[in-house]
Order: sequence, then C-alpha cells, then structure tokens
Amino acid sequence: MIFFKIIKILEKPKIEFDKTAIDSKAGEKLEIRADISGLPTPDCIWLKDGSKLTANGNTTITSKDGVASVVIKNADAGCSGVYKLMVENEFGKDEGEVTVQIKGVPSAPVGPLEVTDITDVSCKITWRPPEHDGNSKLLGYCVEKREAKKSTWAFVTRTTSTTAEISGLSDTTKYYFRVTAENAFGNGPAVDTKQPVQPKKSTAGEEKPKITKAPEDTVGKQGDKLTLRVEFTGKPAPEVRWYKDDELILPNENIDVAVTSTASALTIEKLDQQNSGDYRLVLQSKKTLVEHKFKVAVNSEPVIIDADKYSHEHLVFQKGENVTLQLNFSGQLS
Repeated sequence: MIFFKIIKILEKPKIEFDKTAIDSKAGEKLEIRADISGLPTPDCIWLKDGSKLTANGNTTITSKDGVASVVIKNADAGCSGVYKLMVENEFGKDEGEVTVQIKGVPSAPVGPLEVTDITDVSCKITWRPPEHDGNSKLLGYCVEKREAKKSTWAFVTRTTSTTAEISGLSDTTKYYFRVTAENAFGNGPAVDTKQPVQPKKSTAGEEKPKITKAPEDTVGKQGDKLTLRVEFTGKPAPEVRWYKDDELILPNENIDVAVTSTASALTIEKLDQQNSGDYRLVLQSKKTLVEHKFKVAVNSEPVIIDADKYSHEHLVFQKGENVTLQLNFSGQLS
C-alpha cells in the first residue's frame, strides 16, 4: 500500500525594486516594476501618495510571473509622487516604495488675469504663479496680446514678475491678453482674458516722458551684482526698453528687468566681461521718444595663463643679447 502525503509549501512574500527613485519626462511612458516572491502567490496592492491606485485608460496594473508593474502610457507632472507596493499571503506580508518625479512644462499661471490701470494706450495685468512648476525651476513668464478681430498672438514681454505693464495699445482696438509660465522644458498652457479689453480714451492732458534720474557710466567688478535704475515721469506711462550694444535686453537667469509707471531697474546678478559695453535706455510714448546713453565696464583680476609653465624654467642669455620675454594673461581694468 502506498501512502501520499501532501506537503504545502509556504513562503513569506518579498518585494525587490530595481531602483528606489525614477526620473522621467512628461509625455513619455512611465514603468514601475518590482520582483515579487512568495507561496502561495501574494495579493498585490499599489498606493500612490497613500491612496489606492486603480487602472484606467492611461494606467495599467499587472502582477504576473513574479513581476508586479504599473505602466502609465503618457505621464505628466501629476504622476509624480511616492508609489508603494504592498503584498500579502497567508504566511506574511511585505511592502516597498519608489519615488517618481516627472519633469515637464509648468502648469498654467493661476487666473483670472486681472486687468487694471487702463488708459487709452496702456494697461496693467496681474496673475498668480502656477500651481506646479513641472519639477523644474521657473524661468519667468511670457506675455502676449491679440487684437479681438485677429487670430494671431503677438509677443509683448518676458518677465520674472507676476505683473506686466503693457503699452503701445490703441483706444480704437479691443485686445485679449494671455500669459504662460516657462521653465527649462518650455512654456506651459496659458491663462487668458475671457473678455476683450478696450483701452479708454484719456480725459487728462498728456505729459511727455522725461528722465529725472538715470545711470551714469559705471564700473563693476566681475562676479558682483549690479543694479541700474532710471526714474521718469510721463502721462500715460511710457514704454521702457533697455539696450546693450544696440540689442534689446531680455530677462534671463542672470538678468532681470523690472518696470513700474515711474521707474525701471535693470539687475545683473553676476557680472562678467560680456556685460561690458554701450548701454541705451529708451522711453517711448505715443508721440515722443527719449534716450539716455551710458557705458558699463567690468573689471576682472589679472590671471597668468598657464602659469605653471613659467615656474620651473631657467633662462640663460649672453651679455649684450637682445631678449624678448612673453607672458600670456587675462584680466580687464577700466
């Protein structure tokens, strides 16, 4: 007589992620995988930021052949977070997690766009920063305008502020405005005005732009911060433009341009030789243009180029011999 004994093998569940952090770009496929073991085969539950993750048209959740996975076909910034996998069978349980960061363009600035200080040729718009920066540092905002009877948008300005003063409007035209936030991955969606804005005809007399305080020729030191400020009058407020070597200065990571109705400041966070040159400040109203010119020079400490090659050489010359010694160096003094 042969007896058979059924042996039930139990194994506590175990999870192994191949990585604990995942960085990906918006619009790409995101795949989170974990090797799982245990007998009987454990049940799997995925959580994202503490809430149960469920499958949908963009998200697939599978557990097969010892691998548990989450696949998101088109990831966006909202997919960033902490993903936790919990497994359990009758012999025990285990859990593990992975941090996901999706980088892409920022979300739209928070609206509505507020339009104030409306004149016959200008207005001021205000907004709030986007709720999500796309997991990349915000570089600033792009402001555009569109005539109500046209379909194309025109660039107005880039700014690091959440306000912009828009000039050069016509009181016979209605306008829409929109603003996008920008980071290293590009510009995100826009927030715009839902109704067209009509500049108002001025009821007060115009005043030509006039500079009351302006920067003079300036010398700065390489690596230092420099702020150039102009104060002016004018009614309505004139358009302000800064130029270097006849090229319009646009804000970037190192340069900020701030403008109000009576002043403007050009700030260079860290000076270098590229900031040396001829600067020109322009105030422009509907009928008048005012200019102011000045120079900026950037000094830098002298540095011997390839100094090591001079430190160990011993040169011997004959008495009465003509000798020319050459030393390469960099540096600028004004």
